[in-house]
Amino acid sequence: MATMKDIARLAKVSQGTVSNVLNNKGNVSVERIKMVMNAAKELNYIINAPASQLRSQSGLAKIIAVILPNVIQPKYSAFFTSVHRIFQELNYIVLLFVTGDSPYVEKNAINTISTLRACGVVTVTSCKDAEEAYEPVKQRGGKVIFVEQEFCSNDIFIGFDYKAAGKIAAKKVLSEGCSNIGLMTGLDYYSSESMFEEGFMEYIKESGKDVSVHSIQSDYTVQLKSVLELISLCKKPDAIVTTGKNDYHVILQAYDNIICEKLPVIIAVVPSPNAENREGLNQYILDYSKLGKKVSDQMAELLDPEHNKPSSEHLYLEPDGWKNKSHENNIYFNRKGTVLNILLAASQSSEALKKMSPGFTKKTGISLNFDTMLLSDLADYLYQNPYTAEYDIVRTNLVTTPSFPLDALVPFEEHDFEQLTATMFPNVINTFSYVENVPCVIPFDISVHFLAYRKDLFSDPIISRGFFEAYGKELKVPTDYEEYNLISKFFTRSINKDSPVISGTTSILGDDTLLFTDFLLRYKNMGGIIASPKGEMVFDRDIAQEAIENYYEMLSYSIISSDSNRKDTGIITFAEGSTAMEHISTSYAPGILDLKKNYIDGRIGYEFLLGQSTYLGGGGLAILSGSKNPDGAEAFIKWACALPQARLFTLLGGTSPHAPVYKDMEILQVYPWLSLITESVNKDSMAMELSYFYRYPLEKEIGDVLRKIYNDKMEITHAGKITEEIFKKHYTGGISLARHDYSELKVKP
Repeated sequence: MATMKDIARLAKVSQGTVSNVLNNKGNVSVERIKMVMNAAKELNYIINAPASQLRSQSGLAKIIAVILPNVIQPKYSAFFTSVHRIFQELNYIVLLFVTGDSPYVEKNAINTISTLRACGVVTVTSCKDAEEAYEPVKQRGGKVIFVEQEFCSNDIFIGFDYKAAGKIAAKKVLSEGCSNIGLMTGLDYYSSESMFEEGFMEYIKESGKDVSVHSIQSDYTVQLKSVLELISLCKKPDAIVTTGKNDYHVILQAYDNIICEKLPVIIAVVPSPNAENREGLNQYILDYSKLGKKVSDQMAELLDPEHNKPSSEHLYLEPDGWKNKSHENNIYFNRKGTVLNILLAASQSSEALKKMSPGFTKKTGISLNFDTMLLSDLADYLYQNPYTAEYDIVRTNLVTTPSFPLDALVPFEEHDFEQLTATMFPNVINTFSYVENVPCVIPFDISVHFLAYRKDLFSDPIISRGFFEAYGKELKVPTDYEEYNLISKFFTRSINKDSPVISGTTSILGDDTLLFTDFLLRYKNMGGIIASPKGEMVFDRDIAQEAIENYYEMLSYSIISSDSNRKDTGIITFAEGSTAMEHISTSYAPGILDLKKNYIDGRIGYEFLLGQSTYLGGGGLAILSGSKNPDGAEAFIKWACALPQARLFTLLGGTSPHAPVYKDMEILQVYPWLSLITESVNKDSMAMELSYFYRYPLEKEIGDVLRKIYNDKMEITHAGKITEEIFKKHYTGGISLARHDYSELKVKP
């Protein structure tokens, strides 16, 4: 086997240089890094990442070991997925050990983990002597967090209050009027199961009610047999309660296929909300994805060299509680033969809505006809045809909504509006919903921009060293547009022949809205303001000039698209591995997943957009006053924009305005960039400043001027002055086109 000495001899460098290169340390030139890496490759030298590349100063490897009973049960797979995603983003190696609830297997795993010198262990232990069993890891300086099973009093434990959950389940089953109850738990060997049963029986006893409880303990491998045994034991239970150690689907399977009787009341502890809505099914959510995130955050804190907190804390997460029963039934009615014509913008959100819509038709009998237009064409159409009778419902946005005459739209009752928007982001409600202070639009989808970049390129030692040699700076994710241009330049092959990509980024010149947005983001990032809090126009033509020149410079480092029909060109070029970083809108970001099995799969990082401002986009659904079926149109909007649909809508690629969606770990695992949504929406979105301008003509004229400048059909010299004149032309005179008083709006829990 080749050694570092062999590599040094072949590469004609010192052994210390080889060590620095292989351990990613020291001040080594690009040329020497290449020599060492080429020699290592030629000698078939395999770098032991856990033992060397990822070794920290403490001598421990950047390895997180996760020990679980199994990954068959949804709660454990959700937990591991959450931990794995977070630590992978932090450049740790995450190893999974499955024990099958065997202390013997677990102790063998502990020995392996200790040998690997893992810096952290997260465990759902089956060892009653866990404190002693994990001593080998702790003696080497590794950190251990126990999850779910509370066997160790002197170590960190994170879980739920399972005794309290048992009491809540008992309260629920009694409220349903049940008296013959089957209780199915995991083995009481485990503290989570014994505490749940203790809490359940304690509440039943304290209630003083005459009820019969038959309990059975079951391992997950024999659940179906255990369910049938419990049903036989109870004779005919009117309720079955099951903990997270068992899957309620097995109970449904038994009743549907074997018992063939009406389902009793089911009280099920579940790791995440399930879309299933069976009569009698009640889901109590202990979110294991959220538990995984909490554990990961705590472990990352423990591994921080600055950490000095005690290491014996016991933390109990708040449960998500009962899955909300849908309130959809109060909007359903039989309207077979009714047809609604709906006009949408071409987007991922519109496609998601169309995929969901058969469920609405099935429940109401209302047929739906969808038309879609490009966003710019839709804006033109609505601006020119506000009283159209061709459609019942239109998707309008913060540009087109203020242009509607009040009598062109059907307003919503205040009570209905408040109920539908109660969990939406406050500034989304304010920005999208009002015409002359009257709620006429229900927010439907939102968009913000974020930065996507190639993690593998930014962390590559040869590329990083090359950037340092070229510019004397560390290669890191840009924080302003000057840095963005410099990095884009470095990654442009026509300038840097060693660039692994064609260009630094993509510029899209075919769309007015994107050109306007890119200008405004740069203008704000450079310190520009367009309106004061009192509505006075404040515009700095010098900063505007600088912003336009900055974008013009970027064109030299970009793949340029002038196709007015495509807003997702940047996603395509990025996913094909042609660019190093992109500004991407959440409206089109799910396209990254559509192209997932591509060159850059697994190599993407996501960051907030440069600077303190973001651009809040999106739109809402409105009923046109010319609608022939206003009641049906109202029913559809109440269904489509309601919280119960938000999760499914987002999983299908939409971007919901409901804030709770962005706490759902399953959604964040599918679409990791959505973790940036909440903070981005709550940043200065420029919405209030822009509300003092007539947006539709403003965007059209600014976009047209910028396109001419960027295509060298207009001199750039006086660009700042020209944009200032356009802003003045479309200034409202200090009258806000948004809702006037929204300071008391808050997202309700």
